[in-house]
Amino acid sequence: MKNVFGMNVRAEVREFDGAPLIVRRVEGGLVKKQQELSKDIDAQEKLSRLPNWVTILALIAATAGVIFLGAFFKAAAGLGFGEAFARGSWAVYAGVPLIVVGIVVYVWAKVRKARTEASSARTYVEERARKVSGESREALGIPEDAAHVDVFGLSYVLKGGRQKPVSTLAGRPYINVGIYAFREGDDLCLADDTFVMKIPLHGISRIVGVEKRLGAMGWNKEVAPNKGKYKKYKIRVDQFGNLFYKPYYRMQLTAEGEEFEVLIPPYEIEHFTRLTGRVVE
Repeated sequence: MKNVFGMNVRAEVREFDGAPLIVRRVEGGLVKKQQELSKDIDAQEKLSRLPNWVTILALIAATAGVIFLGAFFKAAAGLGFGEAFARGSWAVYAGVPLIVVGIVVYVWAKVRKARTEASSARTYVEERARKVSGESREALGIPEDAAHVDVFGLSYVLKGGRQKPVSTLAGRPYINVGIYAFREGDDLCLADDTFVMKIPLHGISRIVGVEKRLGAMGWNKEVAPNKGKYKKYKIRVDQFGNLFYKPYYRMQLTAEGEEFEVLIPPYEIEHFTRLTGRVVE
């Protein structure tokens, strides 16, 4: 069963596995606008972040510092502070600077991100993004009241004809993908600013709850995952920014002669049950 929003990251042409379900795509000048905008957004994102190697080294340094100081205080609890310091002063002299390095890099990253987000260049890019998005939605026939929802996309490679999820040091193979969901007659439509997919409602066999934890990268909502209406879902965030959900939901369907699934975060399930008329099993 293929994830509609799964992608083989080593394929020559990178497309979602649900590409056979696409019935409309943007064309002409809009494609060029989107490509130029994507480059500018990537450039802004790069400016807002520290290089990955700096972040990773800072995390390693801070972790090592905590370990050193933890070992020192554990020894001090048994030997007394003076004796522990006499035997292991190196742990203090090494641990404190390492923790300071981690704190400094953390603050540096926050300041850099804040400055980039407040810059006039960022504002200009955001204004262009809103304009291009509006033009794209109009061209694709996406209604203004379409629900803006998240689904879980999957990054993988093929090995021996089977999908092998791709994880990184700081990430997970799943990623939150923001899409529009709406109805056209007896079809469920899933879209972004580049395409519209159609799923016949009669092809959706079931929606099931999965009582397992799923980790995904990215958060697309303006409200933090532990705030407001999202707080009740108890979404956990780790030090790398990965989000962990339990439960999540699986919408299973058959279309174009293939079996697919759409993986849905808990806070979006009401949109899918409303649009499809299905209940969670």
